[in-house]
Amino acid sequence: MKRRIIYLATTVVLILVLFSLTGCKGKTYDTEPSASASASPSVSTSVVPTLAEPEYANWILTENFASRVNFRSSPNVLEDNLLGMIYDREPVVVLDPSIESEDIEWAYIEYGDEKGYVAASYITDEEPLSILEAFAEGIYLNDYKSDETLRSQLVKVSDIAPTVLVDITLAQEINYVSIYADEQGNSTVGALYKNDHAMIQKSTGEKLAKAAALLEEAGYQLMLWDAYRPYFVTLQIYEIVDDEKLIPYPELGESLNSGAAVDVTLYKDNQPVVGMPTPDRVIGFDGQVVKYSENTMLGLLTDAMTQAGFEADSEKWWRFNDTNYKTYPVINFELEIFDQDDLQE
Repeated sequence: MKRRIIYLATTVVLILVLFSLTGCKGKTYDTEPSASASASPSVSTSVVPTLAEPEYANWILTENFASRVNFRSSPNVLEDNLLGMIYDREPVVVLDPSIESEDIEWAYIEYGDEKGYVAASYITDEEPLSILEAFAEGIYLNDYKSDETLRSQLVKVSDIAPTVLVDITLAQEINYVSIYADEQGNSTVGALYKNDHAMIQKSTGEKLAKAAALLEEAGYQLMLWDAYRPYFVTLQIYEIVDDEKLIPYPELGESLNSGAAVDVTLYKDNQPVVGMPTPDRVIGFDGQVVKYSENTMLGLLTDAMTQAGFEADSEKWWRFNDTNYKTYPVINFELEIFDQDDLQE
């Protein structure tokens, strides 16, 4: 149990750092449940309960994953009393679980070094699932592309498509982005992923497994270069390339950011297939250089992927989008949060 609490605390720090670095914030609950605009506070802002030392730990839990709730100095929504925000799944200590004011049930809590109030409906006494476990079950996230809340269910590629070969090259010091940067006189890029976890939407992974099976029947293997890519990495690549003709500003993210697209190529007997348009991904590749219909190997790959439920990208021969990729939210979580080792008891 102690290790799980340490893991949860570490995960929360990761989320907070990530949001602060990227400016990509989760939904904020600005109005507590059932708050009335005309209600007057029934508890003075200068009066707080006098209680004994904390007795038990609880957690904040919201409907939308990685959302935030208001943390107030007094149990009302009509005054300038905001102490700050508390992220979904963060541990808190409940000092008084039931204080009624303005037709809202409040909880008086200790969070860090401060004491204050949150709507009691956001308090749970059951330890939330780890981030990895929550993603595996399916969570709801606010989408960058719209005001919608969309469901995401990221799983490991190795679990859902075990026959697919995996080489996450952006986790290596030398990769197609660092090579481009070196050619431009900047050789300090290195790895853009801190580990080589390959995550994918469950339904997309099922399609990937189908494509792999089709290729196996023809005597080939499917090699995966990339699946889920955090949005902040896409921004990093844009800044490194610094050429909107090659990489336009990804304001709304790209398909990989949803975990519903893949970068793939063909292998045979665990070796790269000769005859693909390029040996690896490249920056600034002009898809018109290679006529897809005249490239037998690419045609084989494209046929298998489209039969399985993907659509080819017109500018990147290696990129295939799940035909339903727009139904998934852009995600901005570090790949480290999917480290299985953190879940070991």
